Amino acid sequence: MLCNYCRETVEDCGTREISEETGLILKNVKTECILNVIWLSEKRHFLSVVLHGEVDNTKQKEPDTLEPDKCEGMSCFVNLWSISTGDFISANFLKPVF
Repeated sequence: MLCNYCRETVEDCGTREISEETGLILKNVKTECILNVIWLSEKRHFLSVVLHGEVDNTKQKEPDTLEPDKCEGMSCFVNLWSISTGDFISANFLKPVF
């Protein structure tokens, strides 16, 4: 999928954003899925693109917070969708991967 405005693929965009925000260089980036999210209680609708890739360990191996005004820190977590309430539930089930 190619973005007409910026002339980069979704995968290239995700790779660039991760590099700009963490300093990590990704490789083998693929689209896992595109979620069509309708949040009725907030009258919002958006698409979430889920990408999967690998950190290029020949480069920087640990993430840095390069935009501290936008991000206080990083951790690994799973977002779950509550069918009963129609809202996201954040659950920190996984150990941080970095």
